[in-house]
Amino acid sequence: MRKLLVVILLVAGLASPAHADTPQTAVLIDGGVNSSLFPNNVVYEVCTIENTTCANGKNFMEGVGSAQQKPSPNAQANHGSQMLSIMVKVNPNIKVIPIKIYGTTALGNPILYSLASVKSALDWTVANREKFNISVVSLAQGAIFTGCRVPDGMAQSIATLKANNVQVVVATGNNKDRTTMQSPACLPDTISVGATDNPADGAGVAWDSNAKPTIALYSNGNAQTTLYSNGRYFTTNLDGTTKFTVGTSNATAAVASWLTLNKRVDYSSTYQTLLSSANGTATNQWLSGKYLLIN
Repeated sequence: MRKLLVVILLVAGLASPAHADTPQTAVLIDGGVNSSLFPNNVVYEVCTIENTTCANGKNFMEGVGSAQQKPSPNAQANHGSQMLSIMVKVNPNIKVIPIKIYGTTALGNPILYSLASVKSALDWTVANREKFNISVVSLAQGAIFTGCRVPDGMAQSIATLKANNVQVVVATGNNKDRTTMQSPACLPDTISVGATDNPADGAGVAWDSNAKPTIALYSNGNAQTTLYSNGRYFTTNLDGTTKFTVGTSNATAAVASWLTLNKRVDYSSTYQTLLSSANGTATNQWLSGKYLLIN
């Protein structure tokens, strides 16, 4: 399987009778984060890496410090921190477990990895769903594979999470593809999220909540895409500085965090709540679909 840089995943938790006092937990599977910037939100950390090692010198680690990433000028190295900042922006009280699936070189450049790391992160989520009251997964990938190819067992892990009312929210990707989505957004048990944009486009321009969204021209999507949401955010880098970013990964982090505020008793009810909360239909020259406006 071809190596790729993955964007993000996130997971949040559903209260159950066995964990009535445990808050819902969101798991962010991405590059590392700087937990000191979000001390009230990061509740646990995990690292599962292929081509380098975690802080303990091994390919797996969990506990304090596992998902830490040093500040870097590289945009992709900051991706995990940026996604975490969007999640906190949408739900300031969200509890997050970041899962670090790629590290950086001495120069701060991300180290490539494959979907095997994503599979490992999903497996950890399945195994620890009840312990941490996990309720939603947000996953943003960076490649399209013929026939929606994914590692063996990944589709089953996602199906298991769905059966336990854990939404796996996945970015469609930013390849301008109007016929398909990136793996695993193309799997039927995911909630696939594309990005919307404002008519008055421009780098560094904040979202205009008064303007009717259009589907972003860079967004992948097709008739199976669940919905689209805001792709424009001011986000937080690892060093605490603010960065304007756009992309389907932004929309995915926002939708996943929104779900932690709108969780229902079972998967079907949560899914219907998401669809019924859509603000209307967004379009561009090639695509049309429901959009959810998250400010």
